Amino acid sequence: MRSVVLALVLAAVPARAQSEPEQRGEEPSEATAVEEAPPPGAESGRLDQPSDGESAARTAGRTLLFVPRGVLELAMAPIRGSIWANERYHIAARVGSLLFNDARTFGVYPLVFFESTQGVLVGAQLETGFSRHDRLKLFAGVGPSRYRVDGKFRSTGHFDDHVAFTVYGEYDRQPNARFYGIGNADEVDTPLMPVDAFDEDIATLTYYEDRLARAAGIVDVRMSPATYISAAGAIAHRGRDESSRGPSTEAVFEPATLVDFDSYRAGYGELELRYDTRGPASTWQPRMVTSKGSLAAAYGGLETVEPGPTFWRYGVDLQHYILIGSGPRVIAGRFEVEGISAASDEVPFTELPALGGRAWLRGYPLDRFRDRVAVAGTAEYQWDLSRELYASLFVDVGRVYPALDDLTFDDLRCGYGIALEGHSHRSLLARVSIASSIDGGVFFNLYLDPISEIEPRVRRR
Repeated sequence: MRSVVLALVLAAVPARAQSEPEQRGEEPSEATAVEEAPPPGAESGRLDQPSDGESAARTAGRTLLFVPRGVLELAMAPIRGSIWANERYHIAARVGSLLFNDARTFGVYPLVFFESTQGVLVGAQLETGFSRHDRLKLFAGVGPSRYRVDGKFRSTGHFDDHVAFTVYGEYDRQPNARFYGIGNADEVDTPLMPVDAFDEDIATLTYYEDRLARAAGIVDVRMSPATYISAAGAIAHRGRDESSRGPSTEAVFEPATLVDFDSYRAGYGELELRYDTRGPASTWQPRMVTSKGSLAAAYGGLETVEPGPTFWRYGVDLQHYILIGSGPRVIAGRFEVEGISAASDEVPFTELPALGGRAWLRGYPLDRFRDRVAVAGTAEYQWDLSRELYASLFVDVGRVYPALDDLTFDDLRCGYGIALEGHSHRSLLARVSIASSIDGGVFFNLYLDPISEIEPRVRRR
């Protein structure tokens, strides 16, 4: 009986609520009025509804981008296939298990480097860890135009993880190193008579043999989560000779303008202050991916060349990353200035700031431009092809100057291209770039370090 009464009461409630306005002689309010529901498929907010129309500019833009998009998709097809094969069959993990022990504390693996102006360098690297904080790497490689042996020992975790030590040693011989002259001149044919290396109107390709032996060390002190102070030092011996490949540097440029061409010794020490908040924007991204944050670094150091002068080396490096979409999609900018206090005709040309190669002005050969001051900037758009593979389009602009007072926007050099980076979760596997410039030429680089990392001055070639 109780259940029957309860059912009658619940049935009467909506009927009474709906009839109350009518009993008071009032019109139904807007809040109680119910609009007629749209027919199925016409609901608002649906993503599959056709738009009312697109602008002509948007349609034209899509049409223009169809061809380059198709070309890019076609070029990326083999890469995407490789990614699929690796994810499907775990190729990288299986190869790693063959090259390293089970604890990942010891391994020997092959390495290949390639730069258009230096050729291929093939070798092997031994890597071992004495503890969780200590790592030793030894590399030996040989190529048609290069011989290199180097070692690196890095120890971290000292003083509550605030101090890290790194020691380097290397011997590098290049039988066919390149020299184009000093300054920002356009390249011309080889002159018939020897010329001044500082002639502002002449740049021409010549070859020499370069030998470098160097030992260096760096101490990194973390002052706060993003602030570091680094002290670095290096001693080096550099010898040069005629190359078996012509034209010879000594035959084209007057030997008197090539300071200490035969050999010299150098010592260098510097301090660097660095603010660094760069890193991945998400824990799902590999640790080596930079998709947010900024870098501001300034350094100054004293260098002595024997025989020769003692002079200052100084510079700044600025970077900023803007995340514009998931994936990630990133716009990156970078700006660098490097200079020396000595006159460019007082020091060996190998000690002058230089542009060209895999790091700065990638559309030009290695060390194409040398002078007392070098200024360069980069704008880059990065996106992901997979979790392990990232692509980028870049534009580099810069030039060298005889002094800071001569800074100008005239006669800037500009390079551009595309790059690919492969990552594991904890390290960079390889970086490949193809670049050209407003002056022509195509340059291909294959290296194992990210472009955003600052190469210590004590290790620069």
